[in-house]
Amino acid sequence: MVVIEPVLDVWYFMLSTTMCCAKLLLAFWHVSVATPGYLENDPSLNWIEVMTKVKSKYLCPHCKVIKTRSSYHCHLCNKCVDRYEGHCAWTDNCIGRKNNNSYFAFIFYVWLCVFLVGFTSYSTIPILECELVDRECVYHSLCFYCNDPAWHYFVTYFDSIVCLFFFFPSSWFCCKQWINYGQGKTSHERFARQARSASATTNGTESERGDSFASLADLKEVAGDEARAQ
Repeated sequence: MVVIEPVLDVWYFMLSTTMCCAKLLLAFWHVSVATPGYLENDPSLNWIEVMTKVKSKYLCPHCKVIKTRSSYHCHLCNKCVDRYEGHCAWTDNCIGRKNNNSYFAFIFYVWLCVFLVGFTSYSTIPILECELVDRECVYHSLCFYCNDPAWHYFVTYFDSIVCLFFFFPSSWFCCKQWINYGQGKTSHERFARQARSASATTNGTESERGDSFASLADLKEVAGDEARAQ
């Protein structure tokens, strides 16, 4: 039997793995420190007058801002976030319009690193000795304690179990983000609004105009309509 040895050096695998981890850390850092896109109040808006003319569900009394169609008030950050995706416990920051792309990259590289490490560990479990007996293997530095079966099995099985534990949640988050990008919506819009719409339809109180405004002009127009109706 002829053994065909790959021509790629060890540095190729080390560099590719290091680049994936570096991109993961860079995405994690940007999601953690970036502003998610907080809504700022308009100083020219007379808040007391607006509250007397417009229903409270169209406004945020905590931030004193006009709700956009995809915004939500995060009770952990105590601020309204535009295109609210959720509050990430891993980064301790909200996910919104300005860091949603970095969050997607973070989730993807978590999945990629988990897949690579898990697949490599699982594939290495039955390998206890190198097949190249007449010369040194070029991948010797990547072996998981091939000469010590106890450590070899511990490292490979431990890595496989840990990666399997994180593989399914990271796959679910990746699929969810792909669907969000395909539909042009956030997870909060897809799930929370569906629940509210179903509840409103059941109770017969669903609003014809929606539950938010996209701009100050929309708010002033509706406020004028309601004032004239009174």
